[in-house]
Order: sequence, then structure tokens, then C-alpha cells
Amino acid sequence: MAGHRGPVLDWRSGRLLFESHKRMNERGGRSGKHMPGVDAIQAVNRGSQTRRRLLRAGLELFGQRDYDNVTTRQLADLAGANLAAIPYHFGTKQALYQAVAEDIVASIQPSTRAALLTAGRCADTPDAGAHRLLQALREVILAFSHEVVGVADARLRAGYILREQLRPSASFDVLYEGFMRELHSVMTRLHARLLGCPDEDPAMAFRCQCLIGQVLGFRVGREVLLRRLNRDTLDPRQIAEFVADTNVAALQREIGHA
Repeated sequence: MAGHRGPVLDWRSGRLLFESHKRMNERGGRSGKHMPGVDAIQAVNRGSQTRRRLLRAGLELFGQRDYDNVTTRQLADLAGANLAAIPYHFGTKQALYQAVAEDIVASIQPSTRAALLTAGRCADTPDAGAHRLLQALREVILAFSHEVVGVADARLRAGYILREQLRPSASFDVLYEGFMRELHSVMTRLHARLLGCPDEDPAMAFRCQCLIGQVLGFRVGREVLLRRLNRDTLDPRQIAEFVADTNVAALQREIGHA
């Protein structure tokens, strides 16, 4: 039929194609014949790689510059892609920008998610003792500190997030719902249990915000500390343990728990 068009493939289609072509490709390999399914799957894989490169370019550029100071040409060039790849994979520059936020949330370490889950359950356990609550808080601080100062893309991720804090867009909702709210809620509840206060007490949220600020200070104030200590690098584990141990010790003194 003259008007017939084949299926339009994008990066999501690879898994759907794989099973339908797998046996056919295997038979083609044994017979020495070229099978069309191979080309289709390879095209999808290339599209997926292009999408990943665009996300990486978005993190690098949006992590260092304001949204309005990044052009689609710069994004495409850094990704080694055609300019048309942005509308093909994302639709608009704004959609790519938001996809970077989604990618940041998706890249949160499983160990961090696990620490939050365990700490949240501990905070919601009525008979959890002070030692257990303090240990749960320490693990959350260590995990969060690793996300802020320890992972490979921490500087770029922090740059993106800080810009969203200053001028929130729809991407802030992605970051907040995807990670920030859970982090804030868990640490607030742990403080409330330890201090015998209601979860909704604003002072508990203030304490949590101060603690988060301590960790972020080692990211945004990194250059000051490097010069002050006459160093080229900082040890992420040392930072995480310092913040965790300092806060746990202060709470121990406050509640009279040795």
C-alpha cells in the first residue's frame, strides 16, 4: 500500500522489538542471512545512547549555568548529536531540563534510599530507643553527605539543585517529591522522637534544615575550606563522619544519653 508506514521507533521500543526478533535473528545467524530485526534494534540502541548523551550534556551545562544561558545548539554539540535530536527525544529544551531533574532523582544511590527507608521505619516505631534512633540518624547523615560531596557528579547536581532552590520551576517539584521531602520528613521525625516533640513542631523542621545546611556548606563552600586548609582535595568520608558524629554527639548531650 502506497500510504503504509512502518512503526516509528524511539528509545522505548527496544524491549518490545527484542523478543519478537530474537528467534528470527538467531535463525538468520545460523543460515548466514541478514535479518531486518538487527537493524531495528541497533537503531533503537543508538537512539537510547543519544538520549543519554543529551541528559549528560544537560547536567553539565545546566549544572553550571542558568537555564536562559544554555542554548539547544550548545546542548546538541556537547552531546555530539544533531540539533533535531532534542525535539525528537524530549520535545523542548524545557522538557530536557526537567528530564535532568528526573535523572538526578533516579541516580540517588540505592544505599541512600535504603538508609532512609530503615530510618523512617525506626522513627515510626513507638518503642525505638535513643541508641537506635541516633544510629538511624547517623546513617541518614552519612548517606546524604555522600550524595552531596562523594558521588562523581556531586558538583554538577548541586549546581542544578541550588539554582532550583533560588528560582523554583516545575523541576523543583520533581526534586522535592523524588527525594527532598522524604529526606526532610525522616530526619524531622527522628529529631521529634529523640526530643519528645510532635512531628509538626516547626522547631523540628528547623533543626533538620540546619543539619542539611551543614552538609551543603561543604559543597557550596568547598573552595574556601580548600584554601583555608591549603589542600587540593577534601575527603568525602571525613566530611560525612564529622557532620554525623558532631550532630549525634550534640543530641546525646541534649537528651542526656551517653
